[in-house]
Amino acid sequence: MCDHNRPVSFLFADGKYKPAGHKVIQWRGDGICHKIDLEEIVESVPDYSITQIVASCRASREMLHNSSDCMTIQGSQSKFTEIVKETRADLANSNISLHELNSCIQAWRFVPDEMEKMTGSTEDSMWDHLEFSREEGSATWRKPRQLMPY
Repeated sequence: MCDHNRPVSFLFADGKYKPAGHKVIQWRGDGICHKIDLEEIVESVPDYSITQIVASCRASREMLHNSSDCMTIQGSQSKFTEIVKETRADLANSNISLHELNSCIQAWRFVPDEMEKMTGSTEDSMWDHLEFSREEGSATWRKPRQLMPY
């Protein structure tokens, strides 16, 4: 989880490094995170993500308050499956409060200082490797710089 002004990084890769027209794109970034109000972004979060996160919180709370195992099989469905179904219905009927959402979900904005993008395939002679960085103490980004692939 992000922490205010603590350095963080991420790596995202997509694609397949295989012959016949496939490409891999990899992004790496360094920066910090700023906590943002959940109300700013909750409308853009997919319902299935909210359902699964809130259901997991509810199941954890139930396990803490109930001595029996929340995940044991009851008939053909687990208790957790029941909690997910109830949560899905609650979300569809607007029966999940903002307070409950805030107790289960935190929203953070990643603010990068530096980004790198590598793109390549088995058909390329070498990876295309670009660096994007901001001027120190500024929101202005420098012109991308070509890096050696490794």
